[in-house]
Amino acid sequence: MVYPNPGRDIVYIPALENGKVQRLEVFDLSGNVLHRDNSATSARVDVSFLPSGVYFFKLHNGEKTSTAKWVKLD
Repeated sequence: MVYPNPGRDIVYIPALENGKVQRLEVFDLSGNVLHRDNSATSARVDVSFLPSGVYFFKLHNGEKTSTAKWVKLD
């Protein structure tokens, strides 16, 4: 769902391209929302603003929510 994992400044989320994802959120391990996009349509997501660590990407499509763990490297 999110690759490459682990990764650095750019991740790819193919589910964003089909237009069915209504909201993308990125959380840290403490549950803080670090990024929210209500109109994501590109599979390419810039995460260069995040420091290295472990994050969760949450995808909402109105009916279902999917979560993926992702690790950012230095």
